[in-house]
Amino acid sequence: MKQGGYHVFDWNVDSGDSKYRGVPVKDIVKGATTKVNGNEAIVLLHDGKGHAESVKALPEIISYYKKQGYAFDVLSTEVQPVQFRAQQSARKASQPSKQWIREHVTANAALFETGRTLAVEFGGMETAFAAGEYKMVDGRLMVPLRSLVERLGGSVTWKSHNKTVQVTLAGNRWEADPVGGLLFPMQTGGKPVSSDIHLIGGTAWIPLREALDFSGRPVTRVTYEESEYRVLTL
Repeated sequence: MKQGGYHVFDWNVDSGDSKYRGVPVKDIVKGATTKVNGNEAIVLLHDGKGHAESVKALPEIISYYKKQGYAFDVLSTEVQPVQFRAQQSARKASQPSKQWIREHVTANAALFETGRTLAVEFGGMETAFAAGEYKMVDGRLMVPLRSLVERLGGSVTWKSHNKTVQVTLAGNRWEADPVGGLLFPMQTGGKPVSSDIHLIGGTAWIPLREALDFSGRPVTRVTYEESEYRVLTL
């Protein structure tokens, strides 16, 4: 979880509202107001279907902690987390490969990064990628193909029989082969073009310029500001 960019918090007070369906208010309040060892209380309560009694118990729970001198706040990276010890059986579970972790777990951590936004102006439309949603690789802006196309009003279809992606965007149709690193224009006689498109954890990443060129909207200008990259197309 830490490698994926998450901070894990358990709890030191269990309200007991999930012991069975419809736990009564008085029992939830009793569990949630158990004495805490220390200055911080993280109280476990549940939301959703079957937990209406938890909502009814909140006013009394909140009142109790205020009378005890507690203040309410959000959990943050500055708060020392309460974390349970893993059970022995969990520790013996088989571990995923380093490659799987790199592609599926650590890639997720990038979503929490801060930095420049990538804005794309495309035929009267505009979309933006947050800092962790795109990559700068060797001076090239790389974006997830499906996200780019769908945000710009197009469609993407995965062709499982030949492992290619069919793209329809701005009236243009083309195919991408992320395994072979090729792009195919759909018009008759169109020849495949070598591309840096590739798969990361099942997601096709493509150089932004190549995707826009094949969609009939070549890049005309790229501006760099402190808070964003802005790509303008024809």
